[in-house]
Amino acid sequence: MRAFTDSIAILSFRSISALTWAAVSRAASSTQPYCSLGCRLAGSDRYWLRHFKQLSSSRCPPDTSSAYFPNRSLRKASTAEPSYIPHILLLLCIASAGIIAVAAERKVVEVKKSMRQLGRVTAVGASLSLVVAGAGLALVAPGANSAYGAEPQGAAPISVRGGSYAVTLITGDTVHVQSGRTGKPNIRFVPGKNRKRVSYATYETPQGLTVLPADAVRPLAAGTLDPRLFNVTLLHKWGYDDARTKTLPLMIIGSGATLKAPAALAGSTAVRSVPTLRLTSLRQRKADAGSFWASLTAPVKSAAAAAVAKVWAVGKLQPALDVSVPQIGAPTAWAAGYTGKGVTVGVVDTGVDGTHPDLKDVVVDAKDFTGTGLTDEVGHGTHVAGTIAGRGTASGGKYTGVAKQAHIKSAKVCEPGGCAEDAILAGMAWAAESGAKVINMSLGGPVGDTVDLMRDTVDTLTASKKVLFVIAAGNDGTPETIGSPGTADSAVTVGSIDKGTDNLSEFSSEGPRVNASRRLDYAIKPDITAPGGGITAPYPGGGYETMSGTSMATPHVAGSAAILAGQHPDWTPSELKRALMSTAKKLDGQTVYQQGAGRLDLGRASTQHITATGSLSLGYFPWPHEGTPSATQKIAYANAGSTPVTLALSMSVNQVNGTKAAAGMFSLGANSVTVPAGGTVEVPVTVKPAAGAIGLYTGYVAAKSLGGAAVLSTAIGAYKELASYNVSYTEFGRGTAAHDTFALLINKKTGAVNFDYVRGLATRRVPAGDYMFIGMVVEPDGTSSSYAIDAQPVTVKAPTDIRIDARAAKPVTLDFDAPADAEESDHALSATFGDVTLGAMSATGLYGMPRPPAAGLDWGYFATLVKRGSSTQKPTPYTFNLALRSKGMLPPTQRFATRRADLAKVQFKINHAGQGEARNLFHSAALPNATGYGGVSIPAGDLYSRIDYMSTVPGSTFQSQLESLAAADNSSVLTLTGLSTAYRKDTTSTVQLNEPVFGPSWKTGGIYTSASRQGDMLNVDLPLLSTSAQSGFASKFIVTPSWELSQGGKVIATSDDPWFYRPVPAGRATYTLRGSVKNDKPWTPLSPEVAATWTFTSEHQAEDKDVPLALQAVRFSPRVDRDNKAKAGPTTIPLVVQRSPDTGAPSVASITAQVSFDGGKTWSAAPLEGAGATRTMRVTNPAGGTVSLRVTVADAAGSTVEQTIKAAYTVR
Repeated sequence: MRAFTDSIAILSFRSISALTWAAVSRAASSTQPYCSLGCRLAGSDRYWLRHFKQLSSSRCPPDTSSAYFPNRSLRKASTAEPSYIPHILLLLCIASAGIIAVAAERKVVEVKKSMRQLGRVTAVGASLSLVVAGAGLALVAPGANSAYGAEPQGAAPISVRGGSYAVTLITGDTVHVQSGRTGKPNIRFVPGKNRKRVSYATYETPQGLTVLPADAVRPLAAGTLDPRLFNVTLLHKWGYDDARTKTLPLMIIGSGATLKAPAALAGSTAVRSVPTLRLTSLRQRKADAGSFWASLTAPVKSAAAAAVAKVWAVGKLQPALDVSVPQIGAPTAWAAGYTGKGVTVGVVDTGVDGTHPDLKDVVVDAKDFTGTGLTDEVGHGTHVAGTIAGRGTASGGKYTGVAKQAHIKSAKVCEPGGCAEDAILAGMAWAAESGAKVINMSLGGPVGDTVDLMRDTVDTLTASKKVLFVIAAGNDGTPETIGSPGTADSAVTVGSIDKGTDNLSEFSSEGPRVNASRRLDYAIKPDITAPGGGITAPYPGGGYETMSGTSMATPHVAGSAAILAGQHPDWTPSELKRALMSTAKKLDGQTVYQQGAGRLDLGRASTQHITATGSLSLGYFPWPHEGTPSATQKIAYANAGSTPVTLALSMSVNQVNGTKAAAGMFSLGANSVTVPAGGTVEVPVTVKPAAGAIGLYTGYVAAKSLGGAAVLSTAIGAYKELASYNVSYTEFGRGTAAHDTFALLINKKTGAVNFDYVRGLATRRVPAGDYMFIGMVVEPDGTSSSYAIDAQPVTVKAPTDIRIDARAAKPVTLDFDAPADAEESDHALSATFGDVTLGAMSATGLYGMPRPPAAGLDWGYFATLVKRGSSTQKPTPYTFNLALRSKGMLPPTQRFATRRADLAKVQFKINHAGQGEARNLFHSAALPNATGYGGVSIPAGDLYSRIDYMSTVPGSTFQSQLESLAAADNSSVLTLTGLSTAYRKDTTSTVQLNEPVFGPSWKTGGIYTSASRQGDMLNVDLPLLSTSAQSGFASKFIVTPSWELSQGGKVIATSDDPWFYRPVPAGRATYTLRGSVKNDKPWTPLSPEVAATWTFTSEHQAEDKDVPLALQAVRFSPRVDRDNKAKAGPTTIPLVVQRSPDTGAPSVASITAQVSFDGGKTWSAAPLEGAGATRTMRVTNPAGGTVSLRVTVADAAGSTVEQTIKAAYTVR
């Protein structure tokens, strides 16, 4: 029998404390950043942030970390009022390409995105895995061939919920994903039409699960495809899964020099075009995805396909003055007559409420790029616009914006469901082309893998349209987290200080800059700071709201730029930028990588005529430093006044840990300079790396006129690398065929992991130290691949060569007393060191390099055996599921041995759902510290029972799943997931699957559930279709529920998400939440309609606490046969009341039950027996037909739940 899957390779970085805490402190629920939509942990943000910073420092050797990482103790504690303390934004941070997120936090309603999801974030943040299948995987990993000794910080993890979903890729292939409580996914890959045996690769990081078909590898490596097109976690989070949309939003960029948007390709429909950017937005029809992909990848392309330079995914994001305006000196500018009059500012955001009294007649033009109309449904854009140019009308002038006579052009690019990147790009171009002098973008995201479209577009539009972009830095609150497009050279990137205090906001992202491919270039970012904590500004409806985030800081700078643009209409964007930066107030205790040039001082910028270069990034100087030449850059002082100005110059430079730079390391070309009226004078600044110690340097050149009338400062920075060397990889395949190679280098002391794709020769720069090398050579073998894995310790104390030579590899096999009629369906080999696993799953050859034992190295072998000749039509009656270990080295004979007597026996009894469904029953295996082997989808056909045998190696676990498939198209309609289980040798157990009643459940197998309130965000997350109370298995997401929240008889919130997560009013109130699902899948006649209605009282909770809500559910276990049918006549149905997690034992003050035999048209009371949470319901089943159930439970606190399940079971 042929293997059920093609070859796969696996790379995994399992959970470590640093990674978990990093996940907690920067965590994720949607896209990431630039405003804190009020996200809190259980506990204190500051507590977790403090731990994260300590762990960040621990990534460097103790003797060098303080020289590299900024001293976190320099950040002062916030003194802003508690209600305004900014929260870390829980938005998705996708490292593989530039997702954007808007920044901000509402004080009461909008904010409070709950940190409750961190239970899953830490599970997801716990592993980074790469799986490679088939030939020719040309992945360039993050940081590949990095030239730097220190690695950039990772992006914030994506929150992954337990459950199932399916995503059709751009290729037409469909990926089915099942996630359990641990967050580890099981994947089923279904090739598209006419794409039968497709090899594929998959890798999982905290930023999501990527599944890459073999024929997408080369276009991806060539840079013509956006990697996010294959991040199924991200596509699901954006709402692009198959349950929610029949199309895939795409952007295509045209080739050639002409400004012309390309035409739509076969299988797609054009939505909009932006000729300025050579961009066309498309909606690819999933049903026709194959024709689209064939057109795009054909050897001889159509004219339309030939015109496409790159295909991008359309990313989505969640959009993130009375004291702050005087704080930046705006009244001084107003007194001088500078108010921004005659200047238009573009606001690329959620739209602007032009009817607000503060913004009436201020918005002179607006355009919607979302298709939802011009209304600001989020409030973020109105808040931003009001900070820029609000007139203060509704507050009697109290909340007047910075540029109080400027005007706004609003580009609405965000809606409540998120912000699409194609809309953002189109909005940027429209604002730039429509006459805006300044464009505010309070949004951002991680830098791109190789090309950063957002960043590059900022630089392109700045140069071509002469417009200044002012962009939020981000809300990650840690070093190396400046987001794109704020990384653009031409942009003014804005960090945040607290309102009224000048303390650096705890959430404000810091530099140095991480550029494209996530490589540090040590450039200074942010450029400037402004008040962003606790900012009150206009909000839709005529009132005001208080928000926090770098989103709120950014419009202070944009408004200031508008005032300068009105004052100096001939100034270029670069002149505006230098004026803002060089006149900023340098704040003590903050490095240039935290505050840039300093806190915005509009009063100074608008009243003094002399300006200077805002910052000098003097360079990165690699080890060794002997003979390293000096580097010089120049500060340009420009005088726009009518009289000469003499400036006294001084310079102060320290390492970021506070150590003063050695004498002679940094020098100024002059101690004073006279700048003529209308002229410019340049002064060189020189750094001599050999004269100083290793470290990251921060400093300023100050310039003061006689009498102090003019004050300027220029931020300077440089990095002298710690002892580091180049590691060169040379690889050889087993034969002459083309091959691909992966290389992992793990620092034994710090745990830092370097991943490279190698073809022939590659170079990686790393700090000196002891490492474990794990490499893998992948060689095509028809439609599959063979894999050779090597692992060896390496000491780096000089330039080092590592040979990856598959010619020395020997086959790795299994020694097992299998039945004579059994064969291996698939097998996998992995090498694990610490928290890192590299492995391969293949139907063909697995090879290993014989090496001496190495401390800390673990080898694993996984295999699934089935009866020979099994198939979908003839399912195997048994499986052997093996997970074996060898410590330190491969077994001497390279044969992993086990015996049937070592295994556990499990009988899986599978009830039939009733409509001729097919089933797959499979088991995911895991070994300690290693990523789990996903197993293969073994068809169970119409079997009622199967015997499966499991390994009992200490530490091994198996998670079982039963997948039901629709008979019509073989699509997945239900996946039941159980708990991870460790089995004992020579034991026998039975597991019952697929039995009714399918209904709501709080206690499930591998599915996450929760009910809580954090601040004013309400969360209810449970499966509405789960199997009976007996099996411990549960399902989710196959059929999307509908949610409706009411208060006082009025609906206040709805949702079609798999879970309910919405803001509610702050006061104490009684709510009614109804969750319902229509199970119209053809796989079963059972539970076609399920509804649960909870009534409960809730009130505002602390923003840093996720407080559980006590909600209940009722589970039924009728006596049915293997076809899920009950006998006619009197019967009893056991039921049990469950309570939501962390709320104690169920409470039953009263309970009633009803039954219906006509599909829910009429109901009659059903007697109950028993007490407490366990009862028995008496029913007389009619011959034939179905039985519907309804139950109502009230607890001692007065909360209730009513559950109605139509056709809960059938009767013979």
